[in-house]
Amino acid sequence: MNWMRKSGPGAWIGALALVTLAACGESSTDPLESEILTRYQAWFARGITDYSFEYSEGCSQCPLERLEPVHITVRNGVITEVRSLETGELRDATPWAEVGTISGIYQRVLNHAEQLGATVVVEYDNQWDIPRYVQAILEGTAGAGFSVRVEAFKPE
Repeated sequence: MNWMRKSGPGAWIGALALVTLAACGESSTDPLESEILTRYQAWFARGITDYSFEYSEGCSQCPLERLEPVHITVRNGVITEVRSLETGELRDATPWAEVGTISGIYQRVLNHAEQLGATVVVEYDNQWDIPRYVQAILEGTAGAGFSVRVEAFKPE
């Protein structure tokens, strides 16, 4: 599943391959990965490509810009706008390019869930089949992990 690291328009190809694998019965034997794949498949099946949400992240190894809570707008699966929740000012979308879509969040969770010694906790929004809270910690690596919160999700 490491082949899913790419985001942007090409991420839909990886997402389609991931959903196809899950639909064909090729699933992980790990219960966490199976749950993530099942939820991701449900999200993908909804076909929602235009949406917005509030995104906040905690991460010691992330770009400083990503630590600011923001409102993200996505069109055709690509981030089109990022605004500070505190000031309403536009932000450069580049720091969120790979992680600031629902598919990007799922990809990041899967990448961490696959790593040996990783502890991953995911809480879902059952209405939309999206992760609403994620915490991932890699054992034996000081500070190597992240947390993400998704709120106020709105399909458009």
